[in-house]
Amino acid sequence: LGGIVVAYSMRLVARNADWKTSERMFESGVRANPRNAKLFYNLAHVTCDKVVEQAQGQQTKRLKRCAKLYREATRLAPDFAEAWGAYGSLIV
Repeated sequence: LGGIVVAYSMRLVARNADWKTSERMFESGVRANPRNAKLFYNLAHVTCDKVVEQAQGQQTKRLKRCAKLYREATRLAPDFAEAWGAYGSLIV
């Protein structure tokens, strides 16, 4: 029983790092479930939210990442209207 508690405790500590920020949480989700369009959409959304906080060179890199994530969301779920709308707003 002690071994099980230790194993789950170690897993909990490892997962805590994934939950430190929204971006890290969704990145973890995308790694665990790479066919989930909503995870890609949410990761793109939190990634785009941080654009204003970045220096100029980092903004471009982050915007490209946002576009890539939104494209992946729409590829996985072509009828995902929110993802299409967000992607369209980004590239206009």
